[in-house]
Amino acid sequence: MSLSRVLGKPKGKQSFKIDSRWVLPECLIGLEHEYEGVKDRTLPIHSFSELWSYHEETSLKDLGAEYVLSNPLFGEDLSNALQWMTDHAVGQKWKCTKRTGIHVHMDVRDLEVPQLAGLSLLYAALEPLIYKWVGDSRDVSHFCVPLYKADDALFDACSIIRSAFQDQKAGSSLTLKKSEDFKRYAGFNLHALHKFGSIEFRHLQTTHDRQRIEDWINILMAIKAAAFKLPQSDGSVVYMLERMSIFEVLQYVFPERLVWRLFTNDAEYLFQRIGLPCARDIAVHGCTPVSWTSLSYPRGKHRGFNKWLNVRPKKKSASDVDHLLQRGRLVFPEMVNLAAAMPQAGIENGAVWVGVDEML
Repeated sequence: MSLSRVLGKPKGKQSFKIDSRWVLPECLIGLEHEYEGVKDRTLPIHSFSELWSYHEETSLKDLGAEYVLSNPLFGEDLSNALQWMTDHAVGQKWKCTKRTGIHVHMDVRDLEVPQLAGLSLLYAALEPLIYKWVGDSRDVSHFCVPLYKADDALFDACSIIRSAFQDQKAGSSLTLKKSEDFKRYAGFNLHALHKFGSIEFRHLQTTHDRQRIEDWINILMAIKAAAFKLPQSDGSVVYMLERMSIFEVLQYVFPERLVWRLFTNDAEYLFQRIGLPCARDIAVHGCTPVSWTSLSYPRGKHRGFNKWLNVRPKKKSASDVDHLLQRGRLVFPEMVNLAAAMPQAGIENGAVWVGVDEML
């Protein structure tokens, strides 16, 4: 009999292998699962249960409990830990209520400062669509307040991004201090930058649907991956988004399956009237003025991003357009020649186009 069995401490089964189901298969993710109706808080002895630990959460009622990944995971280990926890919760009949949530911590330590700004701008522009997909009236929950409903959280985010640019120039540590003071219950929570070097996303209500949780994590990973494709200039990101339809933006950022998760009949309205104004606020109040001198971007050290670098959207055929129209999705993408619109970009021969149909 092995010593691990004698001691009641199974050997960890972390494989450290990537898993293609994730948009960024090597991106570290931390998870916090909240449940109510937890009569026995002790997890059974199991190789994958060792990946989780119990934390007390006073905001929960009715025998509430929170289980947190002991360490952030990626790839196959993340998949196994998530599968085990959802199966165990179902087996124990733990309850998912309006008070319970799944909080995702996404590691952003491998981002450059301009990429953090780009991620924040892109998230803000897409936030109303994200809350609509999340559903469960989470946009009115005081546990995960949207930026577009909380001016203090929005301007705190602006302050953190501005501090990051200042730290980059002066070698100071203002970002740590600013993130420490960030509002804890914002859905897009930069407070975790101070503690873990991650961004916390508090949107999703706890669910036993593992596929829905995976979709949520992949939505967040795709936004992070897109930060590596965006221009370095904050103003140029907003300029680009303003000249794309919401369907073009979704196709630029997400895998096709997730595009159809997020696209709705009122998506354009939500994007133009709610999301873009928040993104402009972050660009104006949070980011330093940067002239757009090139479309190059700082590459992070994260090998999982390689599949996203230099990605070019597919050119749609007539049959593709017919398919979209048959599905009730009226799409008329327009090409935007950024080089012609912004000659100061120094891009030769009008070779830079941003749109769904083609990117040269």
